Amino acid sequence: MSEKIQKLTESSFARAITREQRKRLISGNWKAGDLAALRVYLGLTQKQFASCIGISINTLQNWEQDRRQPEGPARALLRILAKHPRLILQDLEKAS
Repeated sequence: MSEKIQKLTESSFARAITREQRKRLISGNWKAGDLAALRVYLGLTQKQFASCIGISINTLQNWEQDRRQPEGPARALLRILAKHPRLILQDLEKAS
């Protein structure tokens, strides 16, 4: 099994999230900026990310600006995406 190790580019480094952010995202104990960091890590615009998870841009902006918190199924979905980010990217590839 030879997996290719991707080169860390300047843009991929800029999108990186910290280990602490990832732990918080997976656990659901978000701090301000964590959800925006997840979206940026995935390389998605607010419009793309909101569309992928079936919410409005306004809802996403409220989450990212810490005015509201995701609840119920949305919270569970975000925790899964934090743990397995390729799921959303694979879904986008299938849609295009």
